[in-house]
Amino acid sequence: MQLVILAFDQSKTHSGWARFNAPGEPAFIRCGSFSCDQPGTDDPADIFAGEVKALVKEFKPGFFAWERSKPSISSYAVKAKADLGGTKPPGWTVNAKQLILPELQGVIRGMARAYGKPTACAYPSTWRAAIFGQGKGNLTTIKAKAEARLYCERFHINASNEHEAEAACVALWAASTPEFRWALDKARQRAEVAA
Repeated sequence: MQLVILAFDQSKTHSGWARFNAPGEPAFIRCGSFSCDQPGTDDPADIFAGEVKALVKEFKPGFFAWERSKPSISSYAVKAKADLGGTKPPGWTVNAKQLILPELQGVIRGMARAYGKPTACAYPSTWRAAIFGQGKGNLTTIKAKAEARLYCERFHINASNEHEAEAACVALWAASTPEFRWALDKARQRAEVAA
């Protein structure tokens, strides 16, 4: 028996997804990606929800997984322009791309709950250490994405970009979680009762 895992590496600009029939061969993972950052759109989460709903309709997943967003938003100093008095007060801003991540994460969680499906999510450092190996949980974003591409190449997973590669890695991580094993056991029990 297998369950379909639908996994995401979500972001406003480029979200990757992966469908994995688990347990199974990684080479059969199917990947794709989409963008919520479309001209004339003021609600990227609404576009994201539409994309997720279409994937759910197509693949009928039994399990959802995603990369968990950070609990805090990063801020950084910016060069401030002089005010009318000629002084330059210190300026701070936030990483605007991070602001949307909790909302996108909520869309995935909400979709899973609406369909009554179990879930698992992990911070990037958690799933990267589990998939890439000890000491690789804290790679920089650029190095981690490159590692995900190499990992997919090694296991013959057809990922067209790093977002798809990371979604595939999240799917592989999800298949190893206690939450997934519990969901698979429950599905097997239901199949036995129905037989």
